[in-house]
Amino acid sequence: MQQTTNRALFISDMDGLQNENSKVDVSYIDTTSLFLEGLGYQVDLMSSLALANIDPDMSNDERHPQFVEHGIETAVTKIVTNDIHYALAVGFSMGGTLLWKAVTRGFSVGGIVCISATRLRYESQATTPVPSVLIFGDSDPFAPSATKCQQLGGQLVTVNNSGHEFYKSGALIAVLNRGISLLNTPNNTNQVM
Repeated sequence: MQQTTNRALFISDMDGLQNENSKVDVSYIDTTSLFLEGLGYQVDLMSSLALANIDPDMSNDERHPQFVEHGIETAVTKIVTNDIHYALAVGFSMGGTLLWKAVTRGFSVGGIVCISATRLRYESQATTPVPSVLIFGDSDPFAPSATKCQQLGGQLVTVNNSGHEFYKSGALIAVLNRGISLLNTPNNTNQVM
């Protein structure tokens, strides 16, 4: 396994990366990459669509069942077999779910930050073997409960007055900063921003 201490992995939401689907706002990708690079990380970008072998020209309504039926399993297998050890991994929405599942299956990473990974509400894995921070908007109707997040072992951060795609707004840098700093905090108290 390749050891790189300052390497970070970024996994997109189900809209993928900009060159795959120009119909959606993916500015959060550049914002996140620049922020992580500013912290000294070498950032590797991965598209949840490419990992899952899903056509980027499909609508969200068409993509979602593709992820559930086969895409999640396909993507997690690809992530787990990656031979790079990352110090940090950040996943957005579907990308956060993919990270979570990959870590529970042995993906080597120092810690994960899952932002708006609402499919975690279906997870039964008790905890992840690495420090984990779970960040959700308080108005996201599909976010797992605080109790569920505690059962999963992740530190919960709730972003006030925010929905599912809050990460596509100006609050992203503060949220990322909080999430990364909590990876090194031993207590498991819920945080509100």
